[in-house]
Amino acid sequence: MMKTIINYLFTFIIVILLQAYFPVITISGNPIKPDFFLLLLTYIAIIKGRFVAIIIGLSLGLLQDFITQSELLGFFAFTKSILGYLLGSLFEYKTIWRNNTKMLFIIFVYLIQYIIYIYIFNSGIDLLFFIEMKLVLINLVVNISFLWFINKYMFNSKLI
Repeated sequence: MMKTIINYLFTFIIVILLQAYFPVITISGNPIKPDFFLLLLTYIAIIKGRFVAIIIGLSLGLLQDFITQSELLGFFAFTKSILGYLLGSLFEYKTIWRNNTKMLFIIFVYLIQYIIYIYIFNSGIDLLFFIEMKLVLINLVVNISFLWFINKYMFNSKLI
């Protein structure tokens, strides 16, 4: 029990450091970088289920609000809670859904998150719809790539 708590705490600290200090690529004034909190939330939702994922999503979202931006406090807390609920469905249907279906569902959930993110943060900026969708797809590909890498090399393709 104590070893499990220490492992979770160590993972949480690593994720906080990665989220805070991972290099950012900026395209048209928009940051492109992996959302390590979203990746951790995906892992927790798959392993622990909806309720735990909602609570952790709220906590990670508040932490992300304080780390990354202060002008719209609560945005990440709200969206990460909803994402925790949606991703928690993977736990509920893990024996029913095939791996391809699970991955498509994760892509769909990530896509929703990035569309909302780009829409909210670029509401005062006059960007073309094409550029906004390109930013959404770039963020989606970056995070799905990290998720695939984590699943393949850290969990031997057993997570998803």
